[in-house]
Amino acid sequence: MAKSKTATIQLKVRMKEPLRAAIARAAKARGVSLNAEVVSRLEQSWNEDAARTLDFGDSQTLGVMRALAAAKTMAEMTTGKDAYSDSQTAEIAFEANSRVLDAFFSARPGGAIDDLDPTDAQEQLLLDPMARTLGQNIGDVVLEGLSPVLEKIRKGKR
Repeated sequence: MAKSKTATIQLKVRMKEPLRAAIARAAKARGVSLNAEVVSRLEQSWNEDAARTLDFGDSQTLGVMRALAAAKTMAEMTTGKDAYSDSQTAEIAFEANSRVLDAFFSARPGGAIDDLDPTDAQEQLLLDPMARTLGQNIGDVVLEGLSPVLEKIRKGKR
């Protein structure tokens, strides 16, 4: 029998002690129980995801924006420098983001998404690490995570 939408259920969750301690500190600072703090944070994350989706129009575009941010962050982690102040890092981030955007726009029905195969690119990198640029490699790593979004777009689902 399905639970009603207003029913309160009990859920056991496993987590590392440092996370539990951080939640307990936050709960104490707000004057609420550990359970209330966890529920509040879960509800907040759901609301934030819904708001972000509204900001970008749909979940696929939100996924692409997250992928662009991930590509920039990966470029910065690789070089140890900020993309806004270092031209080499900016170039790597730009190339990675260009690959992500190319894949996104190629994914529309009838597009050329089948030409992009991150697995082949990773094999090529193992065979000849100098054959590809850092931006291409980062772009392909991000595309691997973005593949479910691209597949939905290719099938015409929004």
